[in-house]
Amino acid sequence: MSAVVERVSVLKPKSESLERIKQLFTELANQVIENESGCEAYTVWVQTESPTTPNVVIHERYFNQESFDDHLKTPYFLEVAGAMGSEDLLREPLTLEESAVARLASR
Repeated sequence: MSAVVERVSVLKPKSESLERIKQLFTELANQVIENESGCEAYTVWVQTESPTTPNVVIHERYFNQESFDDHLKTPYFLEVAGAMGSEDLLREPLTLEESAVARLASR
């Protein structure tokens, strides 16, 4: 079994920031998929059935901790992290679920 790092982030954007967040994370996902062989999955969703501004959910899965740590050092990740910090895009703090898991089966 290989230990993977699984991470789910829930972003709650301000109504005026939804398009900016979608842009930032779509571009980030494309960069990750293109450049990071240690990332097994990087998916961005928008929760469409929301009474307020839809949440943006990001699911990431890395083959190991080293791959995840490398991801955090990439210029495209640092650019998005900087924008999230400086542009005041969220209506609530980021919610994050992160764990190392051992894969039993997958498809």
